[in-house]
Amino acid sequence: MLEKTVQLLKVLKEAIRVENDGYHFYRIAAQKTDDSKGKRVFASLAQDELDHGSMLKGLYQAIEDAGEPKFDLKKWTKKKPRTRSKSPIFTAEFRGKIKGEHFALSALRIGQLLERDSIDFYSKNAKRAKHPELKSLLNFMVQWERDHLKVLVDLENFLVGKL
Repeated sequence: MLEKTVQLLKVLKEAIRVENDGYHFYRIAAQKTDDSKGKRVFASLAQDELDHGSMLKGLYQAIEDAGEPKFDLKKWTKKKPRTRSKSPIFTAEFRGKIKGEHFALSALRIGQLLERDSIDFYSKNAKRAKHPELKSLLNFMVQWERDHLKVLVDLENFLVGKL
């Protein structure tokens, strides 16, 4: 197997781990938060992370099977994130209950850290990538994670009364 292929698979393996960590965190956050709308947004984020991981696993397997870093980027980047922040996800009643630290607020902040770490990981690897499709894929993932970060920041701002 070519060195370029080995390097690509290494990056994809780490990306799969990053997405898996995000999935488990958001799944637990969905289970633990009290607000029904909050549960839905965390579950949606968990599903997005699961979708990311599945896409990356499929890509990893396709490259490993072919023995070379050839793939159709459009095939792997068709799916768009489902989680959006157009309107407040948490109820106004729930926001009224937030006093200081609360699990949902803490989960939003931890989620922001995870998303920033993911953005950093994908950005750094996109800059280093020699393979044009890998560079495009990683930039696609950066944008997807930025979308998640925006959702989390908007929700935190809503809960603390900045929106």
